[in-house]
Amino acid sequence: MDSTTDHAAGTTPDRVGLLGAGGQARKAACYLPPGTELFWAVSPDYLDAAAHDQVDITAPSPADRNTWVLGAVGAPALRRDLVAAWPGDRFVTVVSPAAYVDARARSAQAPSSRLEQSSTSMWWWANTAR
Repeated sequence: MDSTTDHAAGTTPDRVGLLGAGGQARKAACYLPPGTELFWAVSPDYLDAAAHDQVDITAPSPADRNTWVLGAVGAPALRRDLVAAWPGDRFVTVVSPAAYVDARARSAQAPSSRLEQSSTSMWWWANTAR
């Protein structure tokens, strides 16, 4: 099982956005392949103007909006809010290469909705064809 595959395209994403910038987001970033370019999407209230790798979650650039993102906040209600605020539609989850995933598991299936994505475990890459 390959934790670095964008299953929709069959390639490794070069860039991933993390919805959130706290401890859960930093931990999620550790599971991404080395060299993956990251940005942190945060609410306008938490946006640090000096941070070049942060974007306003409510107003990302077109390039950021088209990037794969991960709901990377531990609190389910806040994660749902951040996923709902994100205007893009390319969501992923991540699995550690060291994780055991049963061959019968169907974790490569895309979440069918934003709500499902927001409550999905963050350890498996999955496409989000809608």
